[in-house]
Amino acid sequence: MAVPDSNLAVGQQFQVASIPLAGEAGKPESGMIEVTAVHPGTCVGLWGGYGWADYLVRDVPGSAHSRGEGPAIALVGGAALFSASNGSLHVDVDGDGVIDTFRSCTSHEGLHLTLWAGMPQQGTRIWHHYFPLGYDVEPDCSPADFEGS
Repeated sequence: MAVPDSNLAVGQQFQVASIPLAGEAGKPESGMIEVTAVHPGTCVGLWGGYGWADYLVRDVPGSAHSRGEGPAIALVGGAALFSASNGSLHVDVDGDGVIDTFRSCTSHEGLHLTLWAGMPQQGTRIWHHYFPLGYDVEPDCSPADFEGS
């Protein structure tokens, strides 16, 4: 796991849920993961960003997380109530009463992950990260997914 937080501790646990693929709906695959070690340098420049910290994690035994086919998002603190619809993962990330939406889409050679206040491409995009895949994929992003990043 690569994150922009270098203060996570071994043993710290996070809720994790998979962003569903397009066309999937219902209850998303979710559970808990736990930091098992700090592992500097394994993800920097590829999956994470420069200045991010890298951690080895494992599924918490008995936490019911089975990996969905989409990318997973880990949230720190609290017990978030996730829902899924139309290829998006919905949760109130900051507790302000507005449902936020995680979305993933592909460009020609990578994956764009975004977080929107409200519905994707209708609300305000508040986070974006690009993951290069190193091979060609069929693009399904719209310009709103990555413009201004």
